Amino acid sequence: MDRIEQQVRMPEGARRITNYDRYYADAGDGKVIGLYLGASSDGERQWLADENRLLGVEDGGCGVVHVIFDRRAGRIESIWCNGVA
Repeated sequence: MDRIEQQVRMPEGARRITNYDRYYADAGDGKVIGLYLGASSDGERQWLADENRLLGVEDGGCGVVHVIFDRRAGRIESIWCNGVA
């Protein structure tokens, strides 16, 4: 988690990373998926054993941020805010 978060540059419109609860899961193919959900206090971090446990949130704007980290390349592949319904 530290390796990922050291590289995160939050998307425009998002808050600081510590303002989100951060969930990570191994997605296979050397990828890690991160889901950041706006938190009301200092954000907590959690590693989930199964990527299917990540919530399927479809709106929320920058209150919900997605991250894909490529372990092989050692870098963030993409990061974006959710859309707004």
